[in-house]
Amino acid sequence: TLMNEWAKTIEPDGYFYYSRHPITQHYIYEKMVGGLVDLYAYGGRSEAIPLLEKITDYAIANLDRTRKPCAPTVADWASGTEWYTLPENLYRAYQLTGNTKYRNFADLWLYSSYWRKFNESSNPDIAGIHAYSHCNTFSSAAMAYAVYGAPQYLRTIVNAYDYFERTQFYATGGYGPGEKLQSPNGSLGRSLESKSATFETPCGTWAGFKLTRYLLRFTGDAKYGDWAEKLVYNGIGAALPMTGRGETFYYSDYRLGGGRKVFHGEKFPCCSGTYIQNIADYHNLIYFKDADSLYVNLFVPSFVTWNCKGTEVIVEQETAYPESDTTTFTVRPSRSVNFNLKFRVPRWTNGVTVEVNGSPQAIVSAPGRWAHLR
Repeated sequence: TLMNEWAKTIEPDGYFYYSRHPITQHYIYEKMVGGLVDLYAYGGRSEAIPLLEKITDYAIANLDRTRKPCAPTVADWASGTEWYTLPENLYRAYQLTGNTKYRNFADLWLYSSYWRKFNESSNPDIAGIHAYSHCNTFSSAAMAYAVYGAPQYLRTIVNAYDYFERTQFYATGGYGPGEKLQSPNGSLGRSLESKSATFETPCGTWAGFKLTRYLLRFTGDAKYGDWAEKLVYNGIGAALPMTGRGETFYYSDYRLGGGRKVFHGEKFPCCSGTYIQNIADYHNLIYFKDADSLYVNLFVPSFVTWNCKGTEVIVEQETAYPESDTTTFTVRPSRSVNFNLKFRVPRWTNGVTVEVNGSPQAIVSAPGRWAHLR
């Protein structure tokens, strides 16, 4: 209903913005592309595609190509920012439709000058730039890898994650004091003494969730699931609930001597949208699969129905984690079938044990790896 009513407001030439002088035109377009792609991919709404094509034709003809840097002034935001997040959903649109228009338009917005920093140096100069969007852009690099298979894009996201984990993440998994990336000189720690505006927000979680999924998918390395777990509990899971008309949590204040979380001063800030996207994305973070294995990434009450080589397998997970340190999986195949059940062993654990029907199993359960049951 929302999509169909919004569609009535699109003008004949494809103009779809809320006013004649919208701010952040690239950002708004990218959000609409993501929403329409999701409606088609997850909701099966084929009518989303003609709308996507219409607003994309307008964007191709009219979006500013000057690639302005993301700066904190109102003037820069008004001229359109975060162009470097556009490729992700445009590549998704290309994969779903086969229409090369979306791929070619995505190619225009590749952020090679920034992504290349992580392939050329183990200590790239990125301090002071906008934290969330410069983490979110890695999802565009990930989709460039998904479309083209060029190894430099995979190296970018692997190296970027390693650098962010080493220099940008708090113990909670959050990042971005004052909404800025930090120098690896202790400034992250010192921010706890001075910064009242740490961007540990729904937007920050959203960028982390997506990058985690891409890294797990492309590398199979269990360690990336640890970040998703931290963000589930300390990021979106610890956000203040939305209230009123678009009043949304935005900043955490971790200064020594006291702490608090606050709502953004304006109604419907960016985090009111990513708040919803985060919750919907939980389903994409718990279980993963390949031809012969089901992977359990998060320990949450849930179940999954998996088609394993033509056999339906239902796995139900029951747990009170993190209050409890155990989880139970009940496996219900429709008929006998061989497969691997693998679950992430968090890097902070030790002494993990596994039982099947009460019988201890002698399996390797090394921290940061997948434990493996056949």
